[in-house]
Amino acid sequence: MMASGQYVTAQSGLRDLRDNGQYQTVAIDSKIWMAENLRFNSNHSHFYYLSGREVYYEGNAIASDSLCPKGWRVPTLDEWQALGNQANRIQPKPTGFLEAGRFSGFGKQAVYWTSTLDDSLNMPLAVELNPENGAVNIRPASLSLRTACRCVKE
Repeated sequence: MMASGQYVTAQSGLRDLRDNGQYQTVAIDSKIWMAENLRFNSNHSHFYYLSGREVYYEGNAIASDSLCPKGWRVPTLDEWQALGNQANRIQPKPTGFLEAGRFSGFGKQAVYWTSTLDDSLNMPLAVELNPENGAVNIRPASLSLRTACRCVKE
């Protein structure tokens, strides 16, 4: 086990020392990914809880660079696209998204933030994963979009 400020890693996963959250991880190529959705409550207004277990983050939280534990970060669009047919290894969870105050795609769509900005809105892009065929579809940035987040080790 290795401690590094805000997280502890072990072969079986990650423990976020900020809130003691436990996460499974998976190595894909040269990257270590969270195999669960981030559940960190940053005590800011940039998140929304659903049933105490799922957290939907605003784009502003992603852009803050402090959402993931130290030593981890939000993946880029290129990193999501490189997953391809290995996307099922991170165990995408179809939690859908919240936009303009309405939930959509719960149980059907696995949507995640990227750290890649849409230049027109200066907001992060989101991706929708299809683990069956490896497709990674880009969702347009939106000021009202709230969705799940995964982190990748730096």
